[in-house]
Formats: sequence, structure tokens, C-alpha cells
Amino acid sequence: MKSYEILYTSVLARDAPVTAVAGLMSGARKFNQAHGITGLMVFDGERFVHLLEGPRDAVFALLEKIRLDPRHTDMKTLHYAAQEQARFNRFTTGLVPVEHNDVLGKLTATQGATALSHLVDLIPLLDLDR
Repeated sequence: MKSYEILYTSVLARDAPVTAVAGLMSGARKFNQAHGITGLMVFDGERFVHLLEGPRDAVFALLEKIRLDPRHTDMKTLHYAAQEQARFNRFTTGLVPVEHNDVLGKLTATQGATALSHLVDLIPLLDLDR
């Protein structure tokens, strides 16, 4: 089945504690499982980079829900496209924290296929089994 992917970046709101990310992920995993959405979120303590994938309407509806979430600011869509198959079938939304801000700096400075390529290049370096 064809899937759709959207890659976006956002910043944790100043008034949201870093501990809010655990609650955000708990709700996201339940929602995503119910709507056939998978993906990967990378978080550096301040900035999110999140690849969502799934049915087109569900992915765009979720993106709008995220855009309205007060825990996110400065949201920017970097890439969106149809895809033949989801990349992250083994979990609804994987969260990978990274400790070095430069890891996401390069990615968030790009758009389109280049941004997606930077994320895909990061995957072997990430601990996806945390």
C-alpha cells in the first residue's frame, strides 16, 4: 500500500519542560497506532525532527494537530512526498534523543530530498532500540 511521508522540524516551546516530551510521545504512539501512522522523531533537548509516514489524509491531519500543539513552536515542513513503503514498520513512533545539537543543525538547514537524505544518513548512527 502506498504511503505518504512528511518531514518537519519544530522547537520545544520555552514554557514546556523537557519532561513534556515523554507525555507527548505516549499520546503520539496511541494516536499513530490507531491511524496507521509510523515514523521517527529525533530530539536534541530543544529541537525536534520528525518523519511521519502513513495514509496521506491521516498524515496531513496529524501534521495540523502538531502545528496547533502549544508544546511546539517554529514548525517548518522540510519535505513531503508519496512513498512506496514505510521505513519504520517496527514502531508507531520511535523517539531517539541525541546529545549534540549539530546533529540536527545541518538537517534543519535543508529542505526537500536533501533534508530527507540527511535524516536517512543519520539512521545508522542512532540507537533505535532505546
